[in-house]
Amino acid sequence: LVGNIDLGERTGLAGFDAFTGLRLWERPDLSFEEDLPHHACMTPQRLVLFTAATPLDQKYPDLARKEAVKTGAFKPRAIDPATGKDLIVYEEAPSYSQGDAHSNVNLVDDVLIVAARESLVVLDAATGKKRWEAKHPGMAVQFPSAADGRVICAVGKVPTAGLGHGPRRDRQIESNLNIAYDLKTGRELWRWQQKQLPI
Repeated sequence: LVGNIDLGERTGLAGFDAFTGLRLWERPDLSFEEDLPHHACMTPQRLVLFTAATPLDQKYPDLARKEAVKTGAFKPRAIDPATGKDLIVYEEAPSYSQGDAHSNVNLVDDVLIVAARESLVVLDAATGKKRWEAKHPGMAVQFPSAADGRVICAVGKVPTAGLGHGPRRDRQIESNLNIAYDLKTGRELWRWQQKQLPI
C-alpha cells in the first residue's frame, strides 16, 4: 500500500506492508498531489504517478509542489513499490498542469498509457520510450482502458469549470466520443459517437 504521510513541515509518500501495516519506506521528496485526480496506477513492478520531486532543503515544499502544478512541471514517474526507489521519469510523456483536463495513467503489461490534455500517448513502461501518440487538438482525452490488444479512450470538450469534489473546482468534460486504437501500433480501429449527451 502507498499513500501520503504527514512529516511535519512537509507531506511525504510512504509504502506499507499490505498484511501487517508496517511502514517499509518513505519519500519526503514526493507525495500524491490532491490537485491531480486519477493520476496514479500500480502493478507489483512499478507505481506510476504524476508528481514533482522537491529537494529536502526546499522551504515550504508543499507550496513548491503546488507551484510546479501551475507551471506544468509534472511528468509521470515510476518508483519501485517495494523499496520506494526511483525507476524512471517518463520525459516523453505529456506533462500536466493545473487547469488542464483530467490526466490519467494506466499500466497494461509492458506499456504505460497516458491521457493528458489533447493527447493519448503509449510508452514502454520500462524504458520510457514513446511508442505512439494520438492527438485531438482542442479536445480533452481521458479515461484510457486497455484489453485484448486495444486501448479505448474518451474524447470530449472542456466547456466550463464547475464545482466538484466538495469546495474544489473541477473540470466538466463533455465526452461523447469513444475511440479504440491498436495498442501496439496506434492505428485507429473504430470510433463511436453518441449523438446526444446523457443527462
